[in-house]
Amino acid sequence: CVSDSVLVSLEVNDVAVLQSDTVLQLPPLLIGDTVKACFVIKLNYVPDSSLMLKLGVEERDNYTETTTYYCIGRALETFEKANFTFLQWDTTAVFPWHIDSVEANAHRGKYSARSAKIRGRQLSVLRLPIYTLVDDTISFWVKTSTEDSYDYLYFIIDGEKVAQWSGMMPWTHCKFALPRGSHMLTW
Repeated sequence: CVSDSVLVSLEVNDVAVLQSDTVLQLPPLLIGDTVKACFVIKLNYVPDSSLMLKLGVEERDNYTETTTYYCIGRALETFEKANFTFLQWDTTAVFPWHIDSVEANAHRGKYSARSAKIRGRQLSVLRLPIYTLVDDTISFWVKTSTEDSYDYLYFIIDGEKVAQWSGMMPWTHCKFALPRGSHMLTW
């Protein structure tokens, strides 16, 4: 037996959650073993946003923790918190996207996400890692103000370009299929 004491813990801090299991004791494990740890989460209601789950694994004195977001219901990013903290947005690019607070530039509300101002051969990148529990879709509104047929806004799913826009384009609604599983969305 390689490990005879493995605890898996789950922390959910959301008002929608009525009850959830917190700690599971796994059976003894050998190298190469796979064990399922199933948690039950009961909801007061279906939330309009993602649930943040913190999953911890403790083996003797070693502890590791990961934070994962699962969408139950509809995850609606509006940027109305004036930041990128609602979902796990990656804004670490050399020329990162930012929150535009000019209300006239927003589709709805007061805020929108906007790429950095860049010059020739520069990139402004925004990424979103997500996991879908079922076959699903992503939709968003896009507006461009670029040099037509020269500067582009691309939408990429898992490294594959699925759409591109260029020129002076008003707010346009876009929708794309997302199969069940992990994905990296890139603009």
